[in-house]
Amino acid sequence: MNEIKKNSAIVFFIKVVSSGLALLVTAFITNNLSNESAGEYYFMMSVVLFLNPLAIWGFNNFVLKKMAILSDSDSDSDDSINGMLLKSVQSSVFINIIIVTSFLLFYNEINGVVFHNGVTFVTYACLIFSIPFFSLGTIITHALQGCGKIKSAMIISGPVIQIFIFIPAFIINADNSDMMASCYLVSCIIFFILSLSVWLKGNGFGYKNTLDSKFTLIKDNTHLMAIQFLGVIYLSLSQLLLGLTGNIYDVAKLAICIKVSTLLSFILQAVNKVVAPKFSSLYHKNEMEELRALVKSSTRILLIACTPIVIFILLFSESILSLFGEGYIDAAWILRILIISQMVNICTGTVSYLLMMTGHEKSHRNNIMISSLLSLVIGLVFIEYKGIYGAVIMISFALICTNMLSWLMVKRKLGINTLNIF
Repeated sequence: MNEIKKNSAIVFFIKVVSSGLALLVTAFITNNLSNESAGEYYFMMSVVLFLNPLAIWGFNNFVLKKMAILSDSDSDSDDSINGMLLKSVQSSVFINIIIVTSFLLFYNEINGVVFHNGVTFVTYACLIFSIPFFSLGTIITHALQGCGKIKSAMIISGPVIQIFIFIPAFIINADNSDMMASCYLVSCIIFFILSLSVWLKGNGFGYKNTLDSKFTLIKDNTHLMAIQFLGVIYLSLSQLLLGLTGNIYDVAKLAICIKVSTLLSFILQAVNKVVAPKFSSLYHKNEMEELRALVKSSTRILLIACTPIVIFILLFSESILSLFGEGYIDAAWILRILIISQMVNICTGTVSYLLMMTGHEKSHRNNIMISSLLSLVIGLVFIEYKGIYGAVIMISFALICTNMLSWLMVKRKLGINTLNIF
């Protein structure tokens, strides 16, 4: 318990620094770029958000779970660990080549149909080229996490990315989407190089191939990809559908409210980073009582940490949004709705990782699929008529529905009620 609190506190601090830097970057964008240019940047970023899970293909959670088990074993597993990561990276590279090539070849068609010719080729190309570096860096940092190097993984994947977006943008005084997209690409390249360097320093170059071919691995990992893809589809599609209505400025407002509201999810992620490998290890060793105790203690930590933040944001939404410019203050109720939805996510605890780390990935995938399809119907109906409020209804429904279904599945499959914290 004390170890969980200590590690969660460290990871939470890193997440707070990362989120603070992310908000600094967002404030820089909204104050330096015109409303139209900021909207174009976030509109294109919603496409990147949509494509990232496809590029990663679930290999991040695959290596996280497998390496937590291997690292906890008594056998000599260093070469097996390296071999597993190498095969996962090779498979992801293959997928990334297809994605990048396809989107570059069909730039004119995509820019015309999706963006109404509103995104320059520089912005488009920089953000598309960022996808391989981000996806490979994400897989490697999850491998580090699975091997117990949680703090290193969190620093590289959090503050480092934001720092190397902000510093170049500040130095060149970026005032358009082309310059911001270039800075984002630079940060993703540095993220990949650092994550690879840390891995090689700790694990060396030796490897033993214990996995099937990359095509078999891609096929077997499809359900994990589906979980990640469906998990972000409501966020990316809500912004895409809103952008297609023609109000690009509302896309920027929604993106900023999402960033602020995800302060709560950062706390959840901080706890997940610590407990996820332990979930896999305890379940693998059939230590169910210890697993239940770990779930209960982690949910308590989440509620204690998040409740004051929720109250603060609900009371001072207008003041928080004013930091990004006077034009964003009228989105205060959008922020409040998203915060309440995130609190439901917190109350149900670490249900997503519980399912994924205990071999119930397909159940979690089905939960997300149901929620995403229903939220898509809601988005198609409401966004056209209610604009940004239709988009926030779509997001909130998907978030609440997914977590309640996952809570029910955890209770049914594992016999653990994450709402029972006493």
